[in-house]
Amino acid sequence: MMTFLRLSAGYLFFLLFVSAGCPAPADPIVKIIAFANETAILPCHIDPSDDLPTVEWSKENISPNITFLYRGCETFAEKNPLFRDRTNIQLDKVKDGDLSQIIHDVRLSDAGVYRCLTRTERQVQVQATLELFVVAVSKPKLTFVPADDGVMLQCKAECWFPEPQVQFLDDRGSEIEAKESQRVEDPTGCFTITRTVALKVDTSSVTCKVQETQSNVTRKTHLHIPGSCMSSCTNACVITGAVTFVVTGVCVLLMLCGNAVCGCWIKKLAKEQTIYNLNAEISYFTSRLEPAPQCGQPPSTSVSTPP
Repeated sequence: MMTFLRLSAGYLFFLLFVSAGCPAPADPIVKIIAFANETAILPCHIDPSDDLPTVEWSKENISPNITFLYRGCETFAEKNPLFRDRTNIQLDKVKDGDLSQIIHDVRLSDAGVYRCLTRTERQVQVQATLELFVVAVSKPKLTFVPADDGVMLQCKAECWFPEPQVQFLDDRGSEIEAKESQRVEDPTGCFTITRTVALKVDTSSVTCKVQETQSNVTRKTHLHIPGSCMSSCTNACVITGAVTFVVTGVCVLLMLCGNAVCGCWIKKLAKEQTIYNLNAEISYFTSRLEPAPQCGQPPSTSVSTPP
């Protein structure tokens, strides 16, 4: 009986020793999505205590693997140079148990698995394991470009990651058949996708939709074509806009008209000059858009005309 008690006591002491010297099991990996060039917060929380622990943030597959180290104050000696001046925790919240790491100016290379670990005299414990996904996006740009068979509408999505899909949609939301996308990958790993389409005269609008399916991020640029633009060779101005996750309005000038009149007119101009004029006038009208009048105020009666 005494032998059994000694063995039990010894086994219990061994378990306590192991638990004190090894990290305790952590919760399942949490997935975080961040946007390139912005700020990401990797959450990590413990119970509030007056006994502040050593806080160690690390990242897999880099050496040294420390992205932030707190021992009463931030310690830089072991920190990976890639994260210098880009990571911190809110020191005034440590006593409240908030050990979340803030990453500034997020880069594509920051993607990966991070661990929040605390050390005390009695225990080393992994408090959180997170996987950071970094997405790069931008506003799609719609411009007119020359082509062998006339004027084409081009959509350009610059520096996206992961690689997105580019589509053109008509006013009914149906996809417009377009040429194959052209892709370029830059040294940072992001992709620039360019796609062109022949402008259809049987739609009142064209939308360029850029979508990254893994993170389900979408950006759109919308081009509205008034009906009056379809029947004359006069300059016509278009719509509203703001760059959002949904639809961005663009102010444009289109030159669409009857085949006989337009055919004669286009033949008088070089194709490159036509494209230049169209894009210049798009920029002009975009810059001259006036804000909507406030309630109770009559709308402005002045009309701006391009020089």
